[in-house]
Amino acid sequence: IYAGTTATSAAQVTYYNISFTPASGTPTYSFVPSSTVTWGVSKNNVTDSAVSSSIFNTANAVTYMGTSGTGLILRCAASTGCDENADWTQSYDSADSTIQDFAIDTTNNVLYAAGGNTGTIYRCVISTACDGQGDWAVSYDTTESAIYSLVFDNTNGVMYAGTGFNGLIYRCAVATACDASGDWTVTAPVDTSEDYILDMAFDSVNGVVYASTTGSGFNKYILRCAVSTACDDISEWTTSFESSSQNYSVTIDTTNNVLYSGDGVSGIVYSCDLSTSCDATGDWTTSYDSPSNYVPTLAYNSASQTLYMGSDNSGIIYSCAVSSACDAGGDWSAAYDSAVGTINTITVDTVNNTVYAGAASNNTIYRGYLAPASIAVQNNVLISAN
Repeated sequence: IYAGTTATSAAQVTYYNISFTPASGTPTYSFVPSSTVTWGVSKNNVTDSAVSSSIFNTANAVTYMGTSGTGLILRCAASTGCDENADWTQSYDSADSTIQDFAIDTTNNVLYAAGGNTGTIYRCVISTACDGQGDWAVSYDTTESAIYSLVFDNTNGVMYAGTGFNGLIYRCAVATACDASGDWTVTAPVDTSEDYILDMAFDSVNGVVYASTTGSGFNKYILRCAVSTACDDISEWTTSFESSSQNYSVTIDTTNNVLYSGDGVSGIVYSCDLSTSCDATGDWTTSYDSPSNYVPTLAYNSASQTLYMGSDNSGIIYSCAVSSACDAGGDWSAAYDSAVGTINTITVDTVNNTVYAGAASNNTIYRGYLAPASIAVQNNVLISAN
């Protein structure tokens, strides 16, 4: 029987959904949550045209959603349940029409937001709660038309921002506070044919930043840069993958160290085992040829070890348990049919094992709640869990 970090033996006791680390000796145990997700509406009638971006901050257990139309940022504290309209409040009314992306500087606990039509990067120190207009400030008003993507290198303390329409990648060492334009530098255009840096991801295990791109000629590259080079020069960015269509979204299964990319024309999800370095197209394989026309968003829930995909296929959210390897179409299934046009964004509250999805056409935020594990105890001894 396992109690805390000590172990003694007992006969004929069955364990359910418990993860032991390590598998022998004196392991600790953790409960593997249920894979059954209960879906419903978290907020409807969002006062804007669409929900465009999202992020969950573990430090204060708050989900943030960006909108399209007037560029609002909404927030919901997990303690409220986030299961009714009143739980969501306005965090910021930006000068942009769209908030395209978020990233968190986890070193200093600062939230960044990407302006989708003025090329402005916004920042908010999370200790202020980021629940009022005055908590936010401009980090950098770039010369670009839009900021499409943000990612934080938590190993070296660097924030990256991907742009359109010139395909620039900006970087800022957060030790400077990134609160003035002089703190940011540009790596130069990563490729003159690349117009948009649509999404980015950071592989913290191998120290590599990945950027999904597209251009006016429908170029279709995923670029990579080893952060040991500083990623401050065009020569340090190389091609990871050239697909048959545009690349819209990227995410990482941090449990198995697998990189996923969703394309922008065929609805295909590609995967690459990061142990291969993902520095050549041959390292990539097809994970799922979905019914969707394109893949607007991908997200990984490390708590349930599930990969989620948003679609434009009547707003269906697809999922795959990564224990299946997610390397065949049969590994994927429809997790929820929202009956709307497109799911633009998905984020995961890993503290409460809850998935949030933002829709493009009906101004709705959906919520998928995974019930926690239950346990049975007899005479102060754990006898079962599920």
